[in-house]
Order: sequence, then C-alpha cells, then structure tokens
Amino acid sequence: MGRCLIALRDLEAGERLFGEDDFLDETERRAFVTLSVSELQALAPERRTAFVCYGYNTAPDEITGAFDLAQVRHPTNFLNHSCAPNAGYDGDGAIVALRTIATGEELRMDYGTFSFSFDHEFTCGCGAAACRGKVTATDWPALVRAGLRLPGFMREQVRALR
Repeated sequence: MGRCLIALRDLEAGERLFGEDDFLDETERRAFVTLSVSELQALAPERRTAFVCYGYNTAPDEITGAFDLAQVRHPTNFLNHSCAPNAGYDGDGAIVALRTIATGEELRMDYGTFSFSFDHEFTCGCGAAACRGKVTATDWPALVRAGLRLPGFMREQVRALR
C-alpha cells in the first residue's frame, strides 16, 4: 500500500494518539464490519485477504475489517508494523506513544498486539534489533510478557498469563 504515519510534532511518552474505534466519518464507519472467526474463515481467499488488510480484533473471537479498502481513510489504519514499536495500546481503549517520538519519525505498532484470532501472519523485515522475523496471531503472550499492553477486551486473557 505504501502508506505510513509520520509525526508532525514531537510526541511525549504516554500521549494519546488515537481511540480504539476512530473513523474519519460515518461513511468509513459503515465500511467496517465485524465477523466471527468462522465467518472470516468461510470467506473466499481474496475477500479474506482484503478484509484482514485493515482487520483487527475487537473481541477475542471477533474481527473488524473492511471489504471496500477505498473507504479506509482514518490515520490509525496506516500505522505500520515494527517489532520495536513506538506506539501501542494503553491497556484500555487508546493507542498511545510508548516513548518520546520525534518530529519526522514514523509511528509504528506491533501488529501482534491486535490480531489474536485470525491469520495475519507475515514475514517481518522491520529492521529492529530484536525483530522476530515473523508476525503471527500467537505472538501476543510473549509481547505481554515483554511489557506491551493489549486492548481492554483482552484483560482476562492477559490475567490468565500471570
């Protein structure tokens, strides 16, 4: 897709960047639908690929995404992946700066913190010193143990790890 987000000003650690459910407008909101894992798996491969392009879990067994990718326009959808992210969840419903982010720096999240029940697997080439080499839906327990937070709906699963 070739899109990314660049900080236009310095951002402080902990600063709220996005809400969990931000959309540019009502047209974009309507373009996103929520499917169960079985509904997602039942899609034809090309529709499933389109859907997970901007897909994310909104419950442990629900995936929200869009079939009409032209309608996806809110900046939060264009955060790229990094195994050493500078943005992430606050453990509730917001995406925050995990550290100070300088003007001109790309904002990046670890995709393992928002895909838990669907195949969003890909080979990673982020270049981080601790790059995992592969991102999968089963990365989240190790990410939690490393200190990253997950969306609020994953609280029970996170508690069960401890």
